[in-house]
Amino acid sequence: MAYNLILSIALRDSSHLYYSLHIVGTGLVLICLYGFAFAYFWSDSPWLANVAVPISISLALLSVQLFARDFLGLRDR
Repeated sequence: MAYNLILSIALRDSSHLYYSLHIVGTGLVLICLYGFAFAYFWSDSPWLANVAVPISISLALLSVQLFARDFLGLRDR
């Protein structure tokens, strides 16, 4: 994720930023589903543990759709 974030800053290419967001969203989905997020990050908030999974899935899906649109140039076509 850090490598693609540095690339997006250096190249000023938004597709690398969307790809980095997708990696963060997918990682967040996985740590939420396996229970690591609740155990280590928000153990005092069961409400956040319940809400984090759908929000992280939405972040991952939205960012991959934005990446595909930007990478393929669908807005111009």
